[in-house]
Amino acid sequence: MLRRIFRFLLILLLFCTVLLPYLIPLAGGRGVDPTTLTNTGEFVTVENYRTYVERHGAGNQNAVVLLHGFGESTLIWREALPALAAAGYDAIALDLRGFGLSDKRWNDDFSHSAQADLVAQVMDALAVSHATIVGHSMGGSVAAHFYVRYPEKTDKLIFVDGGAFQLEGEGSSSGLTNLLYFPPFRRWARHGLRRITDVERRMRQWRSAYADRDFMTVERMAMRMRYQQTRDWDAAYLGVLRDGNKNGLPRWVSSAEIPMTVIWGEQDRWIRISTGRWFAERLNAPLVTIPNAGHLPMEEQPELFNQSLLDALPASSPVGR
Repeated sequence: MLRRIFRFLLILLLFCTVLLPYLIPLAGGRGVDPTTLTNTGEFVTVENYRTYVERHGAGNQNAVVLLHGFGESTLIWREALPALAAAGYDAIALDLRGFGLSDKRWNDDFSHSAQADLVAQVMDALAVSHATIVGHSMGGSVAAHFYVRYPEKTDKLIFVDGGAFQLEGEGSSSGLTNLLYFPPFRRWARHGLRRITDVERRMRQWRSAYADRDFMTVERMAMRMRYQQTRDWDAAYLGVLRDGNKNGLPRWVSSAEIPMTVIWGEQDRWIRISTGRWFAERLNAPLVTIPNAGHLPMEEQPELFNQSLLDALPASSPVGR
């Protein structure tokens, strides 16, 4: 009798673990074509991967490439792009692999070194030979990887509320991310993500990113979450988590090698200003602080941020570039 019960429970467990997640439809359906969600940017395809790009001031001499942070997109640069173009820069923002409106596939490489390669490929496709690379939060790590891999393409590095704080070998995979390699567990994780990432819940999470917690409204959050209408956004999100242990830099970069500036929101609750001071000191780079701003100063204090960014940019291209 006990053997039968045990056998039944084992079969039930296997059914619930392996088969049931595929019998339950994913909430939100199969997704929509990202080209229907914007009319302001363009899609650049390199090596069968489609990247969403916003560009202002094309044809200007000096290029600035803007990289967003984790869970973000080109939307965070919507105030900076026209300001840079008006000042005579070729301003380019792109949705990194798996984010925003760019393609999303579980099997892609989402490591920051691979993201840096994508940035270089997009620049080549846009006929941009070199640029100042501006990285916000996670994008700061991608910017550092970009310089290490493509120093000839880098005029300057500007880190905004984040950067590369980890060297190779310092990261480690958690048991949870290892489970994602098993397709049924990954399918369950996708179900979970689609049920907990509604506008109201995300809005409560993101309010702490701003000095003024009321800055994040339902309308702003809904705009930010437009990517969740695209196909396989959740699979890509899990892929980013899976590859998080591969993001260490091979070495620290230094302002002795490449000009750098660090910009930080003074009221950043996500990555405290004390970290910004440590980071600037470690890089031997100037630190510019934005008052009354949290983790996203480009959104919360756009005029102050844009002026700080313009002040930090090189006035002309380096000789020989």
